[in-house]
Amino acid sequence: MSLSVFSGTAREIILKGVDLKQLFRLRHSAFYEKHQWSVNSIDELEFDYFDICNPKYIIVQNGNKIVGGWRALPTTGPYMLEEVFSELLLGAHAPKEKSIWELSRFVIDSEVHKSETQSLNAITRKMIKELPKFADENRISRFITVTSLSLERLMLRSNIPLERFAGNTPIKIGKVKTVTCWVNMCANFRMEATKL
Repeated sequence: MSLSVFSGTAREIILKGVDLKQLFRLRHSAFYEKHQWSVNSIDELEFDYFDICNPKYIIVQNGNKIVGGWRALPTTGPYMLEEVFSELLLGAHAPKEKSIWELSRFVIDSEVHKSETQSLNAITRKMIKELPKFADENRISRFITVTSLSLERLMLRSNIPLERFAGNTPIKIGKVKTVTCWVNMCANFRMEATKL
């Protein structure tokens, strides 16, 4: 498997000759079909309001095929934690700072990583390693993300430092136990990311 990673707006990614519809098909497969979330999916493409709010994407490709992705939005505009998952704020104020961005719609191709269940798979490692570079390019000091309890455990087991938002306790969203976490772009994170 030959993985490459890059980031940019939808327009920047399309100008590189990448078929971004592959990402939305991957999201349909993961969120609509596998997790059976109540998401907007048309013609097997999962695409929502936040995809028209000029997000940036972190994309992983295997050859010409998109096998993983993350969406990133500044918290100064609309974002999912504030508008969709507000129950995960547990009464705390939603962050609204230029240097804090939300990571959402994390997805990887389940066919590619079937054999890697006990550790962070190669696609996930590639995206995590990209975060410091992406943060530096966009002047981000930390990310906030809503994630599954299982992915949080895997990241912590891999020494990737996460911090629960406002002492956040897991809440079940659909079939998935979910938490909100800070991902600080600190020296410790950067060091651990290079080891992946």
